[in-house]
Amino acid sequence: MWQAYLNLYGFLLHGILETYGAVQGDAKGLICLSACIVGDIPKLILARRFDEAEKLALRLKEMFKEE
Repeated sequence: MWQAYLNLYGFLLHGILETYGAVQGDAKGLICLSACIVGDIPKLILARRFDEAEKLALRLKEMFKEE
């Protein structure tokens, strides 16, 4: 549990959650949620930008993959 907290703190401390392309480091113990209607994936879907939504979903899946 503490490892997940430290990982999240590291992400926030460096401000790298603002852009997906900048996420570096260990995501172990963190969970990625994308269902909020104001989230990036739903916004892309509502804008009918399906290819971009799929690309982002796959990118997040890779970054937060199960171990």
